[in-house]
Amino acid sequence: MRIRYDGLEFEVHAIHDSPGGISYFIDHPDYGFQLVSDRNIKVIDDFMPSDWTTEVYPNYLDGFTITGPPCMTKSIESFEGCVEHYYVYIEALQEFARNEEKRKLQTFFSECFPEDWPQRGLEWSEIVEKYCHNVPSKGYLSSMLDALKHFCVEYYYRDEREIEEKLLLEYGCFYWPSEEGRFVKPWLDQLVRMFEENFVSRSL
Repeated sequence: MRIRYDGLEFEVHAIHDSPGGISYFIDHPDYGFQLVSDRNIKVIDDFMPSDWTTEVYPNYLDGFTITGPPCMTKSIESFEGCVEHYYVYIEALQEFARNEEKRKLQTFFSECFPEDWPQRGLEWSEIVEKYCHNVPSKGYLSSMLDALKHFCVEYYYRDEREIEEKLLLEYGCFYWPSEEGRFVKPWLDQLVRMFEENFVSRSL
């Protein structure tokens, strides 16, 4: 799910619904994780992951609900209106977001480039294009793009061999650019551009 707020697009990590209205948990580039509510917020993609759940908290003010990842909605079961619980929730949400990005990348790399990927008879770029085409929503495509960008930034100064080994051991990626005389960092940059192009084409 994605919204437009403060002139920017954001992935929604959870939804807070109360008698006062609906608010969204987002990761703002300037202010970090926060709960935002504004009449000018525009939902631009209402796709929600199928595993999201809704928890009801009836004892705080007039009651509210949290809709989001199961481990997140249950992380504040003892919520009593205490502000400390809110910050604990925000911290848990941050950790979940980081783990969720890694999980998405693991799914992408392991599905596209398992050990037997050459038997498909397709070039690596064709496999990626097919994956992008089959992504269920523009919002998910955008979140994958964010995850790839964050990975590239995090490992920009790492050794090429180290990155390839990490992609294999932690992400299940059996495509090694070095075997084709390529460097892994430019290959990752190319992946980012492919996701960007597919994201733009869905916006047209």
